[in-house]
Amino acid sequence: MSKRFFFILIALMAVAAVAATSAVTGSFMDLRDGKKYKTVKIGNQTWMAENLNFKTQDSYCYEDNESKCSKYGRLYKWQVALKACPAGWHLPSEKEFGVLLDVVGGDSIAGEALDFTSNRRLGLGDFPDLTYVFDLDSLLTYEFSTKTLWSFSFGLDRAGYRRDDGIYFVGEEEAFFWCSEEESSYEAWYMGLRIYGSVELDYKPKYYAYSVRCIKD
Repeated sequence: MSKRFFFILIALMAVAAVAATSAVTGSFMDLRDGKKYKTVKIGNQTWMAENLNFKTQDSYCYEDNESKCSKYGRLYKWQVALKACPAGWHLPSEKEFGVLLDVVGGDSIAGEALDFTSNRRLGLGDFPDLTYVFDLDSLLTYEFSTKTLWSFSFGLDRAGYRRDDGIYFVGEEEAFFWCSEEESSYEAWYMGLRIYGSVELDYKPKYYAYSVRCIKD
């Protein structure tokens, strides 16, 4: 067995293992304002498959444009985000985000695995040329393309963020979701998905306005 074939086989097994993870979709109505959200069960967790769009004080539409709230949900300061989810749901912890990342294949590919707003499923029409996907050099750095191979129906909405001075950044390019833990009286944890698909768990000032993605109790 050649080394190239061996690496291709390993890559195929990795793709198959991640693609086999079930993602059961559903819906939920927020009785506070009547808005309906898509939901998805990934592993043992049930998530809203859309960013929260419940209007509260200290929540914002990107660039103060109401139409952006309809598309991307609202941006919340951390103190507001803690209590923004409806009854039966809550702001996820850093650990709960970590479980999600593990289920979809680890943080090295999670950004691409979750980065779908459609419900496209694994199918023959989704495969690009195999010599590109399983290029040996790419395999060695774990950078082979998986973006078009599966969808977990997470509905990743890249809403960007707002600073306390009212300036908005990276809308439609990057996504940031508050976690429930605070790092200090000044900062709190978040999960970020960057423009190139990388994932980070870090902390920022609580007055930043990030997206909220609720998880079921």
